[in-house]
Order: sequence, then structure tokens, then C-alpha cells
Amino acid sequence: MILLKPSFEILNITRDPLRLIERAGRVCYRSEDKIAEGSAEKFCRMLIKNGHESVLEHAHATVEIVTSRDVTHQLVRHRLTSPSQESQRYCDYSGQVRFIIPEWADIEPADEYGDIDFENVEVMSSPEWEWLAQVFEAETGYQRLRELGKRPEQARSVLPNCTATTVVVTANFREWRHIFRLRSGSCADAEMRRVMLPLLSEMQNRVPVVFDDIGGDHGTSFALAVAESLRKQEPAPHTRRARALARLIDDCNAALALYPGQIDARYIDLAAQVFETLEKQAAAGLNG
Repeated sequence: MILLKPSFEILNITRDPLRLIERAGRVCYRSEDKIAEGSAEKFCRMLIKNGHESVLEHAHATVEIVTSRDVTHQLVRHRLTSPSQESQRYCDYSGQVRFIIPEWADIEPADEYGDIDFENVEVMSSPEWEWLAQVFEAETGYQRLRELGKRPEQARSVLPNCTATTVVVTANFREWRHIFRLRSGSCADAEMRRVMLPLLSEMQNRVPVVFDDIGGDHGTSFALAVAESLRKQEPAPHTRRARALARLIDDCNAALALYPGQIDARYIDLAAQVFETLEKQAAAGLNG
């Protein structure tokens, strides 16, 4: 049994991506003569600010990710990516099965069962102990089925979602922006964020401008702002208000995608609009 934490490696990024994006984008305006030293960053910022993101599709990045299968189940739903994933049908784990340590578990990585540090697993009733017991049982079941003559594609049926897998994903910059918006925010799955937040940070370091306006906690900031506004409202919010707030948060997430870099100013406007509506509903006896 091998215990891992998720990891990634950027295998390839389009060479001089900003120059390529600028060259392609200026064709739209017949302004190729304005290409100059340092003009690419300014031009790309203009494209992103104006929502002209189709031009970003000319540049690509390829990333190799080691994570759990529950994360890759989400990742491969992004249909504009090109994923190549480790196959449990053909890969034989008769030696040892790799598992990804969940984000909530205080367990250190280990190359084999004998290396597992049980000092942090203080009592048998702890969640960490239970998780270790479950993955050990899954690995034992897999090995036993293989010994009984079952093929890897048959034995894999006992393996859990936390089984480690490797996937290589290629996507254009526009799609990576979409992935980071959906998968790095505070409402995203915690296991997915373990991969996407450091990957986003690395992409921001490697590629100027293109990913600079994307952060991981827009949803949290908005929720806090709205919660503070709700706290000041009288009477206290009821069921209908809560539902309206949920819809507002959804609208805000959509606005984040449409108006990068401008959403902070919109928090107050959106909140004011919804609270005005809620007050009218309350006055009419509609709130819950």
C-alpha cells in the first residue's frame, strides 16, 4: 500500500504564448503593424478585459496530475480538454495499490504499509484509523481477486475513489481559465482545490497576464460581504431570503466569469438590489 499526496507537473506550455496570442488577435483588427517590444502583455490584458477570450485558444498547456479518481471524474467532464488517463483495466496493481491521502487526514505519505506513521493515528476510533483500515481492506481484496485469477479490469471493482491515478491534460488557455474559475473557488470540492490552487499559482508564475485575474476565494469574499449585509437587516432573514441569497451567490459566480477584475465593485450593487427586493417581498408578506 502506497500513500501519496496529490501532485502535478507542467509538461509543456506554448512557446512565447503572449506573442502568439497578440499575433493572432491583431489579425482581427488588422493592427499587426503595432506589434512591438512589450506590446503583447498590454494587448492580452485588453483582450481579457473586453471578454475577447477566443483568441486565448491559440495557446495551450499540458499538465500531468497525480490525484485521486474522484478528482479525475470531475476533471474529465471538461469536454474541451484532451485527457490521457492511467487505465485500471490494463494497469496491474498486484504489487501495491496507490492511494491519495484525503485532505482532512493527518497521515504522512508512505511507500509501503510498514512505513506508515501511526503516531498521529492515536485511537482506533479516529477517522484516520478508519480510513487506513478501509483502504487496506480494499487493497487486500484486490490482491485476493488477482490471486483467484481475476483480471485487473475485474479486480478493480473493489477499489475506492481515493485510489491514485495519473492523468495528462492538455487544454487551451481559455479552457484552463474556465477550469480554474470553477475548480479553485471556495465552493469547489476540497480535493480538487488541493490540485487546482497550486497549479493556478504556478501557471500565474509561468504565464504573465493570462491568469492574473483569477483567484481561489471569490466566493468566500462575496459570501462574507453578503452575510455582513444580512446581519444588519431587520427582521432576520427567513426561508425565502435564504433562497434568494443562494440565487444571488450563483449570479455572482456567473458575474465573476463575465466581469473579471470588476466584480468587487459589483458586490455592493448586487447585494443592494437583492435586499431591496427582499424588503419589498417582506412588506408584501411573501418571505417565508
